[in-house]
Amino acid sequence: MSESTPGAGRRMTRAEARHPEVAVRCRHCKAQAGVDCSNQRGTAPMTGPHRGRRDDWTVATVDCADCGAPIGAPCAPEHPAIPLPGPHQARIAAADVVYAKALEDASRDMPGRKR
Repeated sequence: MSESTPGAGRRMTRAEARHPEVAVRCRHCKAQAGVDCSNQRGTAPMTGPHRGRRDDWTVATVDCADCGAPIGAPCAPEHPAIPLPGPHQARIAAADVVYAKALEDASRDMPGRKR
């Protein structure tokens, strides 16, 4: 499965409609793109993706308004000696908007949906 993002001109898969983060590989449990996260042994599926997978999806989806990091590049810390725990909040909010629009677009032709 390609690592293109929802809203990039293609329909979302069911997994992406549940959690957009499944469009990228999980660095924690090593789940491939398109596959739900599992516990570290791989014996039980999780109800949601790992936090790092969401961060990776956010970085792969939108650029950062706070630090100017382009799509695919991690956010730059304000002070180089203090690492960021993840993307800036502005980048996370922008990714949430992209996902909400992609979900709305994907559900337009669903049977029974009010128009």
